[in-house]
Amino acid sequence: MSQILDDFVDDLTNNKKLSENTIESYSRDIKQYLSYLEENNIDFKGAKRGNIIAYILYLKKENKAPSSISRSIASIRSFYHFLLKSNIVNYDPTIDLESPKVEKKMPEILTIGEVEKLLSIPIT
Repeated sequence: MSQILDDFVDDLTNNKKLSENTIESYSRDIKQYLSYLEENNIDFKGAKRGNIIAYILYLKKENKAPSSISRSIASIRSFYHFLLKSNIVNYDPTIDLESPKVEKKMPEILTIGEVEKLLSIPIT
């Protein structure tokens, strides 16, 4: 299994235009996903869409941020695309798998008092 994971990371590094941080995150996400599957006696080669949905629900139960869950789904999707391309699996359980909506944060706005304070500072 570690060889497949190494090959996946090599594929990300050599064939995708991803940052080093993204590659590290994907690798970490896949290790966590594989650990979850192993704890639940599920072979990654035979994982079904329902197993991935159960994993997503597990991440939600663990209070993972929606952005982290979305990235995990992207990691798993990329992993199964790699496995399919490498003829390790013949089925991609991530087809039609939706990512949760990531909440967009509103920018913090200065109060009127803060704006007045800024405007009262002399320019040097």
